[in-house]
Amino acid sequence: MSATTSSRPTPTSSPNGRKSKASANRHRPDRWRLGAEVSIEAGILAGVPAILIAAIDAVVILVFAATGRSSHSEGLSAGGVLQTAWPFLVGAAVGWLIAYAVRRRAPRTLPDGILVWASTLVVGMILRQLSGSGTAVSFVIVAAIVLALLLVGWRAVAVLVRRRRSIS
Repeated sequence: MSATTSSRPTPTSSPNGRKSKASANRHRPDRWRLGAEVSIEAGILAGVPAILIAAIDAVVILVFAATGRSSHSEGLSAGGVLQTAWPFLVGAAVGWLIAYAVRRRAPRTLPDGILVWASTLVVGMILRQLSGSGTAVSFVIVAAIVLALLLVGWRAVAVLVRRRRSIS
């Protein structure tokens, strides 16, 4: 038997010589482990154009702004909604730039969604403060929760739909 072939299984292979799924994915950079049983692959939205992902992020931020304006009996004109949304849209753009700089791809995964959410919230609140808009603690808390549900939530739904389709 040559030095390159061995009948003994390696620690990362099964007795039949093939790598086990767990060991094969252990060191893949496109795989994230979230908790004991949940893993998120970068390929979940791999076929979706980046412009569509950006558009979805922008739409959910506009929905956030419109909902907030509506709950405070403010007008729902396009200008009013954009006036409320612009700091958060800029924050999301910053998150996208960070994702591209660090990961060299569009923010498609749940961890990417968390990055976009955090950037949207932090940059958005800084810009609101600098522009003289409100940043009351209660608003920051509500914005953090709602933006998380929207920006991370749609990605989570995509993961669940993809998994459901792959099972059936």
